[in-house]
Amino acid sequence: MNTTEQRQIIQNISRGILKDIISFCEKHDIEYFMMYGSLIGAVRHHGVIPWDDDIDIAMTRDNYYRFFECIKNDDDFNRKYNLWVNGSGSVKYVSELKIGKLGTKYCLKIGEDLKINKFITVDIFCVDYIKERYLSNISLKNRLRIFLSISKLNWDEKRFMMRVFRNGNSKYKYLKIIVLYLMHILRLICTEKGIEHLIYNMTVDETRTSNRMGIVEGGLRPVIWSSGFSLKKVKFDDLQVLIPDNYHEILTKAYGDYMTPPSEERRYGLDRHDTILEVNGVVYS
Repeated sequence: MNTTEQRQIIQNISRGILKDIISFCEKHDIEYFMMYGSLIGAVRHHGVIPWDDDIDIAMTRDNYYRFFECIKNDDDFNRKYNLWVNGSGSVKYVSELKIGKLGTKYCLKIGEDLKINKFITVDIFCVDYIKERYLSNISLKNRLRIFLSISKLNWDEKRFMMRVFRNGNSKYKYLKIIVLYLMHILRLICTEKGIEHLIYNMTVDETRTSNRMGIVEGGLRPVIWSSGFSLKKVKFDDLQVLIPDNYHEILTKAYGDYMTPPSEERRYGLDRHDTILEVNGVVYS
């Protein structure tokens, strides 16, 4: 089986997860919207980006809380899906939810033995109001946030990063591994939840008076945009999905010229990694 066929399997399962999440959200009156590459897909391709192999959505904090509380107690949903909370397992501060399809396995081979998320998933990010003082000298504060975010990873997640570094070409790879060990000492001292609380207090405006919103637990560079937006429905393959009406601001800040597809060599995806794909006991290689 070639990479294109493998990616098609992953995309079909991901779309199925998304369809069930949308139905669940509509049933419980919970708002979501497409985010990151999936938002580009909705705007530029009216569906999943052809070379992409994941789906990302976002929710404002109130909706994020309600989704988590509703879904963790829904027996029908939990018979089909695994609910994975990145971090300490609490959604009170900063976290990311992953809805994984039971019976699937999708991961890099170097992480097969580790206790990390290994399902085909749809990722759900929490949108917060961002403190104005965080936005001043944001470059320095973001470096601190990244340091803390990596520090709070559990040991298997750090081991996974170490293996990635060892297999890479960076001349600083062993220095990065040493830094990861030091970061884990910080986690042992402060606890995972303590670090999450610190990041939350550093970035999130609980008064909701800030004129900026964004995703704190959103990778190396947080996407921050003007507060206040409404949602609208657009076509996404065979689904109708919600996107924010200020998608141009969000995507421009995140990606620049998002309407121009990247060159072939920059279309990262399944074919860039040595991966394992298994669905209901069938291995696709």
